[in-house]
Amino acid sequence: MKQTATTRNLERVQAIYGAFGRGDVSAVLGALDPEIVWSNAGPADVDYFGTRRGREEVAEVFAILARDFDIHEFAPLQFFTADDHVAVLLSLRATINHTGRAVEQELVHVWTLGNDGLVTRMRDIQDSAGVAGALRE
Repeated sequence: MKQTATTRNLERVQAIYGAFGRGDVSAVLGALDPEIVWSNAGPADVDYFGTRRGREEVAEVFAILARDFDIHEFAPLQFFTADDHVAVLLSLRATINHTGRAVEQELVHVWTLGNDGLVTRMRDIQDSAGVAGALRE
Protein backbone atom coordinates (compact mmCIF):
# COMPACT_ATOMS: atom_id res chain seq x y z
CA MET A 1 0.00 0.00 0.00
CA LYS A 2 1.39 3.40 -1.00
CA GLN A 3 2.10 5.81 1.81
CA THR A 4 0.48 9.26 1.54
CA ALA A 5 2.38 12.52 2.04
CA THR A 6 0.24 13.21 5.12
CA THR A 7 1.27 9.88 6.67
CA ARG A 8 4.93 10.50 5.83
CA ASN A 9 4.74 13.97 7.42
CA LEU A 10 3.18 12.52 10.56
CA GLU A 11 5.92 9.89 10.82
CA ARG A 12 8.63 12.51 10.31
CA VAL A 13 7.25 14.71 13.08
CA GLN A 14 6.87 11.70 15.39
CA ALA A 15 10.52 10.85 14.67
CA ILE A 16 11.53 14.41 15.68
CA TYR A 17 9.89 13.94 19.10
CA GLY A 18 11.57 10.54 19.41
CA ALA A 19 14.96 12.11 18.69
CA PHE A 20 14.33 14.92 21.18
CA GLY A 21 13.33 12.36 23.80
CA ARG A 22 16.64 10.56 23.25
CA GLY A 23 18.53 13.84 23.52
CA ASP A 24 19.58 13.61 19.86
CA VAL A 25 19.43 17.30 18.98
CA SER A 26 21.52 16.76 15.83
CA ALA A 27 18.80 14.44 14.46
CA VAL A 28 16.17 17.08 15.24
CA LEU A 29 18.20 19.76 13.47
CA GLY A 30 18.79 17.40 10.54
CA ALA A 31 15.02 17.11 10.04
CA LEU A 32 14.78 20.87 9.52
CA ASP A 33 15.08 22.74 6.26
CA PRO A 34 18.26 24.86 6.23
CA GLU A 35 16.00 27.94 5.99
CA ILE A 36 13.57 26.85 8.75
CA VAL A 37 11.49 29.55 10.44
CA TRP A 38 10.99 28.60 14.13
CA SER A 39 8.53 30.82 16.01
CA ASN A 40 8.00 30.90 19.75
CA ALA A 41 5.95 34.01 20.53
CA GLY A 42 6.59 35.67 23.85
CA PRO A 43 8.17 38.65 25.59
CA ALA A 44 11.18 40.05 23.74
CA ASP A 45 13.21 40.40 26.96
CA VAL A 46 13.31 36.61 27.48
CA ASP A 47 15.84 34.92 25.18
CA TYR A 48 13.82 31.68 25.01
CA PHE A 49 11.20 33.45 22.89
CA GLY A 50 11.40 34.87 19.41
CA THR A 51 11.58 33.90 15.77
CA ARG A 52 14.69 32.10 14.62
CA ARG A 53 15.74 31.40 11.06
CA GLY A 54 18.00 28.58 10.00
CA ARG A 55 19.31 25.53 11.81
CA GLU A 56 22.05 27.41 13.66
CA GLU A 57 19.57 29.82 15.24
CA VAL A 58 17.20 26.95 16.11
CA ALA A 59 20.10 25.19 17.83
CA GLU A 60 20.10 28.17 20.23
CA VAL A 61 16.62 27.11 21.41
CA PHE A 62 17.95 23.70 22.43
CA ALA A 63 20.92 25.30 24.20
CA ILE A 64 18.53 27.53 26.16
CA LEU A 65 16.35 24.54 27.03
CA ALA A 66 19.39 22.60 28.28
CA ARG A 67 20.62 25.58 30.30
CA ASP A 68 17.35 26.82 31.82
CA PHE A 69 14.89 23.91 31.92
CA ASP A 70 14.96 20.69 33.94
CA ILE A 71 12.34 18.87 31.89
CA HIS A 72 10.42 16.20 33.78
CA GLU A 73 7.87 15.49 31.07
CA PHE A 74 7.65 16.52 27.42
CA ALA A 75 5.13 14.18 25.88
CA PRO A 76 3.05 14.35 22.72
CA LEU A 77 -0.59 13.65 23.60
CA GLN A 78 -2.25 13.89 20.18
CA PHE A 79 -1.25 14.43 16.58
CA PHE A 80 -3.44 16.14 13.96
CA THR A 81 -2.59 16.15 10.26
CA ALA A 82 -3.75 18.18 7.29
CA ASP A 83 -1.84 18.23 4.01
CA ASP A 84 1.64 19.60 4.76
CA HIS A 85 0.86 20.46 8.41
CA VAL A 86 1.11 18.41 11.58
CA ALA A 87 -0.21 19.89 14.84
CA VAL A 88 0.79 18.30 18.12
CA LEU A 89 -0.79 18.72 21.54
CA LEU A 90 1.90 18.22 24.19
CA SER A 91 2.22 18.02 27.94
CA LEU A 92 5.15 19.84 29.54
CA ARG A 93 6.31 19.67 33.14
CA ALA A 94 9.59 21.34 33.99
CA THR A 95 11.47 23.24 36.66
CA ILE A 96 13.40 26.38 35.77
CA ASN A 97 16.96 25.79 36.93
CA HIS A 98 17.86 29.29 38.12
CA THR A 99 14.52 30.18 39.76
CA GLY A 100 13.25 26.81 40.96
CA ARG A 101 9.80 27.66 39.60
CA ALA A 102 7.61 24.97 38.09
CA VAL A 103 6.12 25.09 34.62
CA GLU A 104 3.18 22.82 33.86
CA GLN A 105 1.12 23.25 30.72
CA GLU A 106 -0.34 21.78 27.61
CA LEU A 107 0.99 23.43 24.48
CA VAL A 108 0.71 23.08 20.72
CA HIS A 109 3.39 22.76 18.07
CA VAL A 110 2.40 23.32 14.45
CA TRP A 111 4.84 21.89 11.92
CA THR A 112 4.90 22.66 8.19
CA LEU A 113 6.82 20.28 5.96
CA GLY A 114 8.12 20.82 2.45
CA ASN A 115 7.90 18.38 -0.44
CA ASP A 116 11.32 17.02 0.52
CA GLY A 117 10.02 16.07 3.96
CA LEU A 118 12.06 18.68 5.83
CA VAL A 119 10.37 21.03 8.27
CA THR A 120 10.10 24.54 6.82
CA ARG A 121 8.26 26.13 9.74
CA MET A 122 7.51 25.35 13.38
CA ARG A 123 5.21 27.41 15.58
CA ASP A 124 5.31 26.87 19.34
CA ILE A 125 2.04 27.99 20.93
CA GLN A 126 2.10 28.00 24.71
CA ASP A 127 1.43 29.97 27.87
CA SER A 128 4.28 32.35 27.14
CA ALA A 129 3.40 34.67 30.04
CA GLY A 130 3.58 31.77 32.49
CA VAL A 131 6.88 30.52 31.12
CA ALA A 132 8.36 34.02 31.04
CA GLY A 133 7.28 34.57 34.64
CA ALA A 134 8.94 31.34 35.69
CA LEU A 135 12.16 32.27 33.85
CA ARG A 136 12.43 35.76 35.31
CA GLU A 137 14.36 36.24 38.56
